[in-house]
Amino acid sequence: MHRIVIDEIMARVYVGVTEKERRRRQRISVSLRIFPEARYDEIDDTIDRTVNYSSVRLDVLELLRKGAFALIETLAREIAEYLVGRYAMKRLEVTVKKYPYRDTKSVSYTLMI
Repeated sequence: MHRIVIDEIMARVYVGVTEKERRRRQRISVSLRIFPEARYDEIDDTIDRTVNYSSVRLDVLELLRKGAFALIETLAREIAEYLVGRYAMKRLEVTVKKYPYRDTKSVSYTLMI
């Protein structure tokens, strides 16, 4: 099995449960583990036969720019549903990290579909 990994797409988004959190954009990162539908020996050095990670990155950034979310769990689900509906993949893992505390490196949520 093979996979495409996109680590830490960085963005500032409106995310948070409290009104205070939602007043300003917060720094988050999105990491993806994409397991393409095509087998590695079927790709034949052709971009159209695999998942175009450049397009995936742009799609994720657009979703982040447009949305506002209470939970990072909801954000991960919306990203996953969009990508699975648009690209040929067997499996997808989406990890969303948020950096809300000074004494903690990050808080994250991973969704595997």
